[in-house]
Amino acid sequence: TDNVDIIGTVSLLVPSPSSEQTLSKFGSKSPVSHPSYIEAAEQLARKIRHFSDGRIVANVLTPPQNGSDDANDDACLASNALIALGLTTPSDIQYLSRTFRKRRTLQQQSSSYDKCQFAIDCGSNNYAPLVGPYDEANPNPIESIPWTDVASGKRLAVQMTELFDKQSTDEFALAVMLFFNQFSGHKVPWVQHSIDVTWEKGPYQNAKEIYSMISKCGPCITKCLADENCKACIEALDQIDTRDQVSSYRTVVSYESELLRDFSLCILQRNNIFECDATIPKVPVVEPMKVWRGE
Repeated sequence: TDNVDIIGTVSLLVPSPSSEQTLSKFGSKSPVSHPSYIEAAEQLARKIRHFSDGRIVANVLTPPQNGSDDANDDACLASNALIALGLTTPSDIQYLSRTFRKRRTLQQQSSSYDKCQFAIDCGSNNYAPLVGPYDEANPNPIESIPWTDVASGKRLAVQMTELFDKQSTDEFALAVMLFFNQFSGHKVPWVQHSIDVTWEKGPYQNAKEIYSMISKCGPCITKCLADENCKACIEALDQIDTRDQVSSYRTVVSYESELLRDFSLCILQRNNIFECDATIPKVPVVEPMKVWRGE
């Protein structure tokens, strides 16, 4: 895509070529067999590019061989997000541990909190996730104060881990988008807007949205909450991050009703309580079919 501003980079670290190529846990719902980690990572890189409309660059890397210092080593240290997938051999694990420590040191020296790192399916050790200013390996007392950036990073670390554990490319890409939207200094349209009450929005924005809902859609809200099915849907949506479009869709279709339709229409469309907007994604570019059934 022309004139795209790159807001960050992701390195997906997969087992070295010399390692035994075990299959990943991705593709559990696919009719074909599970992909290898490198195949899964290549698909994840494509999804990250598509979800970000080309603004986040994702690369698939392997640990350097024979202790050599190569471009992959530099990329792992410099990338905003480093996510290791399926590393299990002693040499790969040693490289993972060393690289994670180096990244922590670099972040502490720069006081820049635009990085995260996770280890997925790398044995029983999670290697202490790092998300923005939150570092599981170095607890900070202010992480218990919910409106701080450290607390925000801790909440996001838990949420990203839960999404990664689903072993789905969509949830994986969503987790990456949430991180960049929160800590890159740029907004990611895919997850920019939230209809939830959150600490990240702050008290003013939360109060503004609640007041607007009551003043503009009071009757619809009252009718919905008085109906058992409609109320159950609202309660179910309150338990998830509605930026997770898959979970939100599954929840809404499970409770469809006219009251829920009127509730949604008033809040989301007629009054746009949460000030959402959307543009048509430019990536991937899908060419129209030139031939159909031989014609």
